Amino acid sequence: VNAVDVLTNAAGIELTDVTMDDLADYLPRTTRRRSPDGRTGIWNPVLDHLRDHPHDPDAVALARVLTTPLMVYLARTIYSDAHHSDPTELLNQGRFPTPQVLEEHLISAYLPAVYQHPASNSRRWKLDDVHRWLSYLARHLDQLDTGDLAWWQLRDTIPATIRLLVGGLVGATTGVVIGGMVALVGG
Repeated sequence: VNAVDVLTNAAGIELTDVTMDDLADYLPRTTRRRSPDGRTGIWNPVLDHLRDHPHDPDAVALARVLTTPLMVYLARTIYSDAHHSDPTELLNQGRFPTPQVLEEHLISAYLPAVYQHPASNSRRWKLDDVHRWLSYLARHLDQLDTGDLAWWQLRDTIPATIRLLVGGLVGATTGVVIGGMVALVGG
């Protein structure tokens, strides 16, 4: 920047890890649900364990995973509203022996949490359909060797013959409708 004298007065943003204070401030406010004993919010036992036992292997793994906003969002979505889930399971080192396994759990549990939640549009989109559609997009991006999803390029996922056939049908139908309207108005 100094060499080319561009953006010398621009504001900069430095992304930092989510801290324990950030988690303690945010997660309890994401739900009204209570812990199984009914005395505290569902996140309090997790946050207390992370704070009181920071060197326990289960606490180390979870604390490491919850340093990114994405993982905090996934955990919040999966555990704050779902009535059948308990975030203390995230401290189970037998089930989640490494941070990677814990991250994989959060990623794989996200769609079911969203599409099976009573407030979701579950009547409109079924979990199996959503999974199939997203898998299709993932395979397509893998074939293109890219992680960038450009909506305007989605037409390229449909074979050219089908695109031409659909385009021809739409064009013919439009022509018939417009021709019929012109004939009615003009005659």
